Amino acid sequence: RIGKAGARFDIEKAKWYNEQYLRAYSNEELASQLTPILKEMGVAVPEKLTAICGLVKERAIFVKDMYENGKYLFSAPAEYDEKTMRKKWKDTSSEILAELKDRLAALDTFTTESTEACFRSFLEEKELGFGMVGPIFRLALTGLGMGPSLFEISEILGQKEVVNRMNTILEFTK
Repeated sequence: RIGKAGARFDIEKAKWYNEQYLRAYSNEELASQLTPILKEMGVAVPEKLTAICGLVKERAIFVKDMYENGKYLFSAPAEYDEKTMRKKWKDTSSEILAELKDRLAALDTFTTESTEACFRSFLEEKELGFGMVGPIFRLALTGLGMGPSLFEISEILGQKEVVNRMNTILEFTK
């Protein structure tokens, strides 16, 4: 009952196993493993590193991937995804984003729940769909078209940084 074919090492299967082990680690353990990597790269270690690890570990295969996949959580995006800009940024996007920015800036507490509630009430009031506002908000925060929950990203970044990033993209698109 032995297979006649020779055994072979499957790198993709090994990566999959590593991904599964990484997901099983606690956020605190991953943060302690990521800290020396960040220091070696010369990246400042944020105080919310544990929360960042929890947010990006689902998309990582190796510990260092958590930084690569979540660079926008460590520093503001230097550029914006061209494909998403072309497809999602409309003539009214600047107005919509500026109004949303003002609402988010006025929040007393800036948590995942409060930003999501503010965002949803904004959509209802303006009678807009998530597909009209969500991608441009994500673009402002991350520079990308896809990623983890916008509202969790917002909480990690903090109110001041979210408003700054929204101002930056509004200046960029003038």
